[in-house]
Amino acid sequence: KVDIANARLVFASGCVANITASRISREKVRKIRFFDRASYLSIDCMNRTVEAYTLAPPEPGAAPDDWMRRIRPLAVVAVMYWRRARTLAARGAPVPVWRQASFALGITLAATAQLMPLEDELFFMHMLQHVMLGDLAALAFVLGLTGPLLRPILAVPWLAPLRHLAHPLVALPLWTVSLYLWHLPPLYEAAVEHSAVHALEHLSFFTIGVLMWAAVVEVLPGPEWFSTGWKFGYVAVVRL
Repeated sequence: KVDIANARLVFASGCVANITASRISREKVRKIRFFDRASYLSIDCMNRTVEAYTLAPPEPGAAPDDWMRRIRPLAVVAVMYWRRARTLAARGAPVPVWRQASFALGITLAATAQLMPLEDELFFMHMLQHVMLGDLAALAFVLGLTGPLLRPILAVPWLAPLRHLAHPLVALPLWTVSLYLWHLPPLYEAAVEHSAVHALEHLSFFTIGVLMWAAVVEVLPGPEWFSTGWKFGYVAVVRL
């Protein structure tokens, strides 16, 4: 078993991410920290806190810290996840460590994709970013989930019907249509030129990717007919 782990990711933009986990220190540590020249963001997964600081005031006319704006929603989701995980652990039903590690990997991959350089200049980087968001990060995210983790969300009356979106006959068409529509020239160009449209594109890729993989992983019970053979066919269609 690994007792302590620390990873350091350096992005082309100059942003640095440190991911630390330890189970042998005096206090257990589960932290993800992002550093930039003028900003700092810390996610403490054990204590369920997020700290964000601007180290220096922006220059007149300067744009806000774009990297922090991009990953702040991920930080909120991470805190919600580990708050629920701690609650379940206190009730004697802890989330398996491998699932928590998978969830952390999913958040890290999504953050990496969000901070990827040259995405608008190089088509290859643009496509790689979408694969990371809608495929790799989404799969790791789904593997980190369990029914008990999702129970408070599904208990909300107007959110409960959303579970039907993870049905394979719904999720696969959604994934296919989303992938096609976002690469039509008008929408592709709008995403490149407008940050709000770009953010919506990334949100849809990740969200629909989560639904697509949820049908295979079956965090919640799926249809009885969707056996292993059907799942292989489902994944094969996705990979085409």
